[in-house]
Amino acid sequence: GDCVTFDAMNPEARDFIWDVCRENYVQYGIDFFWLDNSEPDYSVYDFSNYRYYLGPALKVSNVYPLLYTKAFFDGQKSTGQADFVNLVRSAWAGSQKYAARGVVRDVPSTFGAFRDQVAA
Repeated sequence: GDCVTFDAMNPEARDFIWDVCRENYVQYGIDFFWLDNSEPDYSVYDFSNYRYYLGPALKVSNVYPLLYTKAFFDGQKSTGQADFVNLVRSAWAGSQKYAARGVVRDVPSTFGAFRDQVAA
């Protein structure tokens, strides 16, 4: 379906994404996330034209997964959540600091696959 890639390097964008997730998931008791598209995955890989809050994609793209997970870590901490871990499709050095665990990519979106990823 339609999707949008947000600029995880922009603190205001991270706050916005968390606000949307809090409103649509957390308030209903969902407190664990399987974060997808954290590379991010573009339909056209034209990195010389992509720009982020921190600079040109060719220079700063590797930090994207780290700051993507930071958005959720900061948000979950702000709700008082103490113990949590999120699954993330793409991780970077330091992602564990933000309670993120890298998962095997391209697994089915089923509860069985989810269970297997958490147990791994």
